[in-house]
Amino acid sequence: MMNWFIVVTFVLANPIQEMRNMYVFTTPQFVSLEQCIGYVEQNKNKIFYIAADSYKFQKKPETIYCAPQNVLGEMIKEGFAVKRNEKSI
Repeated sequence: MMNWFIVVTFVLANPIQEMRNMYVFTTPQFVSLEQCIGYVEQNKNKIFYIAADSYKFQKKPETIYCAPQNVLGEMIKEGFAVKRNEKSI
């Protein structure tokens, strides 16, 4: 069984910046994409707020993704700077 996570990416302020910031919610975890999407649809504003707050509102959230665990590893390899949330939304 694969776990799905909520991931928020942020707007690139500097086009030559190599790392793209993202925020990963480690809880809650979902067993399907459909569960994750349903949760995101109901909690979108709160998710964006928590992610922006983690960067002290210095970065603007851009997109919310539901990503399987194996894709998170690939995103990190491709140059995403990651912050993780250990608290439930």
